[in-house]
Amino acid sequence: MTEVMTVSRRPDKVDINESQLKPENEFRYLDSIFTEIETRWAEVFSIDPHYGSACGETRVLVSGIGFSQDKINEGNQVLLVSDVTSYDCTVNKDGTIETMIMCYTVFGMAEGAYYVKVKVDGILVADADMCKPNGPQSSNCRFEVRKQNTPLITSITPVAFPPGPESVLDMTALMFTDRFMTNVATGTNGKVETLNRVYAGPLPCALQKENGDLSCRAMNTLLVSINKQIYQFQTYAEITGVSPASGSTEGGTNLAITGRYFTGMKENTKVYVGGVQCEIKSITSTEIQCVTPKKPASLPSYFCGNRGLTLNVWTGQTKTYAELGDVEMLTSSDSGYSQLHTDQSYFSHSASNYVSRAQGFFVAPYSGEYSFMIKSADVSSLRLSTDSDPANKVEVGKCESTCPKYSSTPSQTSGRVALIEQQKYYMEVLHSHGSSGDPSVQVAAHLYNTDLTNQSTGIATMEHQVVKVTSTVNREVQKIQIVVGTPVGSSLNEKQVVVVKETSGTFSDATFRLGLYGVYTVSKEYYRT
Repeated sequence: MTEVMTVSRRPDKVDINESQLKPENEFRYLDSIFTEIETRWAEVFSIDPHYGSACGETRVLVSGIGFSQDKINEGNQVLLVSDVTSYDCTVNKDGTIETMIMCYTVFGMAEGAYYVKVKVDGILVADADMCKPNGPQSSNCRFEVRKQNTPLITSITPVAFPPGPESVLDMTALMFTDRFMTNVATGTNGKVETLNRVYAGPLPCALQKENGDLSCRAMNTLLVSINKQIYQFQTYAEITGVSPASGSTEGGTNLAITGRYFTGMKENTKVYVGGVQCEIKSITSTEIQCVTPKKPASLPSYFCGNRGLTLNVWTGQTKTYAELGDVEMLTSSDSGYSQLHTDQSYFSHSASNYVSRAQGFFVAPYSGEYSFMIKSADVSSLRLSTDSDPANKVEVGKCESTCPKYSSTPSQTSGRVALIEQQKYYMEVLHSHGSSGDPSVQVAAHLYNTDLTNQSTGIATMEHQVVKVTSTVNREVQKIQIVVGTPVGSSLNEKQVVVVKETSGTFSDATFRLGLYGVYTVSKEYYRT
């Protein structure tokens, strides 16, 4: 009779026909059972997809058999392993069944090829059961992290806006799909993947599609704010009115400031009147009530606003670099005048043949050394004050002709300037453009000592140091001093016996002497006997 033993593919169900076991081979069968449980009860067939993002959250489906259904304990574990490191692929237990494991890659994986390893209830699936017939490093089990599979935001406009439904945020990005509505079968490129949600800061941003472009209402795009936070864009409050328009120089006037999108929290809000803080009594999202302070002894010629630069433009005229200083003499009554507000250090005008003057304050986010740069078409001048007083401004950078890059000429970049954190420094940009080239001017600041790295923002540049090691060989000189110690007993002269054998044959007048380090004894005759 042929003996039969039945072993299931899962460890929690091992069926044995005990009546068919003989005593002499019972242990042999049991050993075979446990070997099967430890190494061959689960098998991996393939994974899908084989490419994914360096930002993580790529859904990977591992197909096979015998995977754990335990949704409370350890269950299944998926590792993505390269030649130098490994990463967990976070398992979604609700999306996992006996024949498929669903997991999501993690953020920060280095570009390159990885191979899948699977543990089931803590037991590693044997290589022999991975992606047969070619094994765990075959193409069926290969996953590659690639830049071209990584969603990337390349630009965001505008960089500041009020957080209301009328504000539209435009993004230029590599997103792979434009499908965001569930009633659309596929995107315009045929992909079924869906943009599930977009956030503008902590709040959802509702997507809309216009002329084939995606935008949303309210990511190297990272900037640094005056409170040291990294951001891609900022929202701001709007002031629509101040009442009353005048009050006592001794202070004590109840001032009502109306607007939109105030924080509603006193600890996050500050109001200044004449450069002095106004004591807040109450605040909502649309109104702030505060009591004015006493008028200060002296008032500054300019007051720092909430954000951005004031830009004055005069069309219909141009200046050479030598004439740029005349722009400071122009007023609102001169022809072609207009004024606007810009939230960026970049300005471009639709008209040609104009001059402009941008004014504002640079608030240093960190204490340390800075340098400032300017580029423009055509000529421009960057002035910076040593404090908030415009009277102390000096030119720190210039373009005497078109400067398409920050590095076009050395005079575009200032020397190092030491600034103090949270202090205000008056800044001014004079610009003139003719009829050729892109009518624009742009200013940048470079901080030399920062805690930021290029892993946190693309605008940070890591320091590179070259270490050169040289050596000079000096021969060691040692002195040996021999000290004769005090003898313990009476000294005895050493006696040595030297035996000389003469092989001169019949000669009988041979002589010899003994020598040691160039010192010799008296010659002795040797007589043959």
